[in-house]
Amino acid sequence: MNYQVRNWRYFTWLWGGQLAGQTIHQIDLINWFMNDYPMVAKGLGGRQSFNGPDQGNTYDHHYAEYEYSHKIKLHVQSKTMDNTWNKVGFRIQGTKGYADEKFKIYDTEGN
Repeated sequence: MNYQVRNWRYFTWLWGGQLAGQTIHQIDLINWFMNDYPMVAKGLGGRQSFNGPDQGNTYDHHYAEYEYSHKIKLHVQSKTMDNTWNKVGFRIQGTKGYADEKFKIYDTEGN
């Protein structure tokens, strides 16, 4: 029990995993932007770098697709894996361009 409490990120009874624990902030921001909540959620995940009994039962990588009304989709991914691509942020894509987490707005050509 002491080991599990001290290593809480590896055990689902102590932490809901990467999506629930950290990525929820970006999901919540998009919900605010959309002024809506998803109607459908589909996802997958697995364990690649977390292996062995000392690393509990949480996944180390996740992907989820959320679908809002009017068929608008949010794609979310997160991972806890060393020596891999790392980015925190978002991109909101529209018909005339996109915006990112740095409050920058671009047209379809990237200007």
